[in-house]
Amino acid sequence: MSMNTPDARTDQPRETRIGDRIWLSAPGVYRIVLTTGYETGDVNVWLLDGDEPVLFDAGTGTDASNNELRGALADIGRKMTDIRMLLLTHAHIDHCGGAGMVAGEAGCPVLVHESELRRVRDFKAVSRVEVEAMAPVLDLMGFEGDVGDRARTMLDSLSSTAVPCPDAMPLPEVVDIGGRRISWSYRPGHSPADVVFLMDDMPLAFTGDHILPHVASSPALDYRDQGMYHQALPRYRASLVESASLTRLTGCPGHGATFADVGARARMIMRTQEIRLSRVRGIVTKTGARTVFQVTCELFGRNFRWEILMLANETAGYLKVLTDEGVVAMQRAPGVPDRFIPMADGSVESGSGGRWPTDAGHNRIVTS
Repeated sequence: MSMNTPDARTDQPRETRIGDRIWLSAPGVYRIVLTTGYETGDVNVWLLDGDEPVLFDAGTGTDASNNELRGALADIGRKMTDIRMLLLTHAHIDHCGGAGMVAGEAGCPVLVHESELRRVRDFKAVSRVEVEAMAPVLDLMGFEGDVGDRARTMLDSLSSTAVPCPDAMPLPEVVDIGGRRISWSYRPGHSPADVVFLMDDMPLAFTGDHILPHVASSPALDYRDQGMYHQALPRYRASLVESASLTRLTGCPGHGATFADVGARARMIMRTQEIRLSRVRGIVTKTGARTVFQVTCELFGRNFRWEILMLANETAGYLKVLTDEGVVAMQRAPGVPDRFIPMADGSVESGSGGRWPTDAGHNRIVTS
């Protein structure tokens, strides 16, 4: 789930449509658009053609998605058995659910960042652990009614379409294939496993969902963070700061068309986050919202799809910033949701004040 942002630039790269779901984005680079069945819409799979063709991402793994991918490859003049490698930008199901199918039919290696290797090897097993671990976190966030249960059920169901890929391997430092070098940079935040792939011989960056052309992706709730559930937004922000240096590169995203200047787009997303931070500051000081869930509903609305998990996690990141700034104090007590109380004249309006436990990473959002 994400919020619309203005396009970073108006001189967007031109793509040539060559099929029902196929665009030629650069010489030998094809954007294949697959259906997901989710309200978030279609997803991109990228084919880097050449002597040893490479796929970036694999779709959901549903029969419809798999057949669309096979059909698109055929329209380009390729078949699944031509694929020599599958690279995954991250381990969300709409991008990696078809990894096992591609590996099985192509007989090719599947490479993913080591942080989500276990998930790609066995989606369902990790999903069971994830859903169970999220229950106490959602309680801390103050999820109300059956919203959390429905969100977790929806999240668990996503793995049902995925084809496991037990032979998936961690990314090496550099990928060498067909005389080409593909480097990558770790950019966690939207998910624990986000990477951006860079071509040595072309000014392209395969950004997955780390940077999208028209929306600012929300950071994903990582069940491994447990009570430190605010950490994804600071991680995402730190990754965007790194990606802001990727100027003059065309972005090849996980959703939507190619876009100009990855670095400019990263900076625009950071400005969008500053706007949201300002809105959260107003919400907690003026509306009476006290829990992460309540503030999330004020910020993003009460659209209770499974994406509420990501939105709540993003909101938690903003609340962490406000606790660092002394705008609010966090209160945590056994058996009740975390509460965020506005400070008044250096003291908490009610109860005793406190700060969130400090992590070792980036805690603050700073204006660029």
